[in-house]
This record gives sequence, C-alpha cells and structure tokens, in this order.
Amino acid sequence: DCETPTQLMASSVTHDAAQISWVPLGIEAAWELRVGAPGFDPETEGDLYQTESPVQELINLLPDTEYEVVVRPVCTNGAEWSKPYVFSTKVACPAPYDLSVVPVSPQSVLVDWALTERAETWRLSYRPVNSYDRQELLVEQAPPFLVEGLTPGVQYTFSVASLCGEDY
Repeated sequence: DCETPTQLMASSVTHDAAQISWVPLGIEAAWELRVGAPGFDPETEGDLYQTESPVQELINLLPDTEYEVVVRPVCTNGAEWSKPYVFSTKVACPAPYDLSVVPVSPQSVLVDWALTERAETWRLSYRPVNSYDRQELLVEQAPPFLVEGLTPGVQYTFSVASLCGEDY
C-alpha cells in the first residue's frame, strides 16, 4: 500500500515560480503532482508533474494568481490525492523606465527614472563601458539620485531595477 503524502507547502514563491514540497509517509520513490485553479478536479484537470523527489519546482506561473496543488505517490494499485494546498504567486514588480543620466561634475552624475507602482526601493547598477567591474547601490529614496566618485573621462553605463515587497 502507498501512503498519501502530507504537509504540502510552497516556498521560494515569486511572481512566476514556486517550490512545492511534501513529507512522504511511505517508501515511495516517485510522485505525481497536479497544479490548477482552486477547486479543480485533479483526475481530469490541471498540469501534471512527475518527480522522484518530494520537491517540485513550478515555473512559468502567472503573477498575482492563486494555485491549488495536490500530490500522490506513484503506486501499482493507485493512490489517493493529498489534501489540496493553496498558494498565491506574488505581484510582478514593474520595471522603471525613462532612465536619464545627467553630468553634474567630472566625478558625479544625476540618475533619474520614472516611478512605477509598488516600487519604493531600487537597485542602481553602473560600470565603466569597457569593464565588467559593476557597482551596485540600494536606493531607498525617490529619484533622482546623485552618483559620486566616478573617474573623470571614463564613460559609464547605468541600469535601475525596481525592488518590491520581499523581492530584496
């Protein structure tokens, strides 16, 4: 006889991925996992995953969406699905746009970008154009932001990423 796994849980949940794990109760070596909208019928609906580990990475999920997961061991005489576990993916963090860099002095520039919903913190990265030696700053104030200590005569490239909620 096969034992139905218990203690389903989701971890490392992002806007488009999650790791699902469970506690096996028997000596099973393989499981089936079904993922669908809450209330789905696991016998006929949902995406099927087969794994030999009590952990399954789910990718390409939709942001800000509720999912239901069930799991069962693969057995010759069949097995019952576990109790459903429901989790939600996070809301996607919108990317900043309209990035501009204005020289202030030979050693400093003013970096500005358009604010996006939900972002209150940003990761500002910059490096000399001909180098991979990148610097990163955590910016916790609304733009614009003054970057100082640049080498005069060196051309730099800049990028900004929004950080929302638990993204950082």
